[in-house]
This record gives sequence, structure tokens and C-alpha cells, in this order.
Amino acid sequence: LEKVESMDVSHLAEATGAKLGVCTTSNYSLNVHDFDDHHTEVNDALVKDMDVAAIAWLSQLHGTAYVGLKVMSDILDGDKPTQEEFME
Repeated sequence: LEKVESMDVSHLAEATGAKLGVCTTSNYSLNVHDFDDHHTEVNDALVKDMDVAAIAWLSQLHGTAYVGLKVMSDILDGDKPTQEEFME
């Protein structure tokens, strides 16, 4: 699987206090499989989202610049269970 590069939005993140990170995808929303773990580690992903990945892929196919901006509720590198982290 290839990585889709985003536009540089570091200035926007700095101005808004937002975090920058890699988004990955899988066929499963809540289940984790060995392939998912490997894909997440290889890409140093922070979040997983199927919609963002699909739009990024289509943007690349059509040669259109892309920036994925999305509010995420499940942080992959968090040290708390999902249900607790979500309530924060």
C-alpha cells in the first residue's frame, strides 16, 4: 500500500494548536488484526479512518492536492481504554 502525501499545513496546525499526524485505514473499525498493527507501525500512524483514506486516494488518482482535516475520537497511541479516552 502506498502513502498519499498531504499538503504542508504545519502553519495552520501551529496557528490553531492542532496536532499533525498520519491517518491510516483498514477494513475493520473496531477490530485490530496483525496486518492493521503492521500498517500502523510502518506508517507511524496516529489515527485510523476509512473516509479520509478513500478521499486521499481519489485525490491522488486525479492529481488534486489534498489535506485531511478531521476531528478524531480514538487515538491509537493513547494509554487509556477507548471508552475512557472518548469521554475526555
